[in-house]
Amino acid sequence: MLTDNASTTACQLPLSLFPDWLRTLLLTVVPFGFINYVPAMFIVRSEWGWWTIPAAAAVAALSLGAAFALWRVGVRKYQSTGT
Repeated sequence: MLTDNASTTACQLPLSLFPDWLRTLLLTVVPFGFINYVPAMFIVRSEWGWWTIPAAAAVAALSLGAAFALWRVGVRKYQSTGT
């Protein structure tokens, strides 16, 4: 399947390999790039400044909060088959 483990693969590759539209998507809409790539570039190459570590932590916390909220909505609407 084409999309199987796509997010894991996207996190393992540098963002510079992707086209601009996908790079923007991975940094904003689906923040895998911002959570993984940006802090790594700060640690390895001192790119983008010191603010990247707290910003990445904030984005990760917001993503986790959104995931928990979505999980709660799904559990609330779940209906078992009864078997």
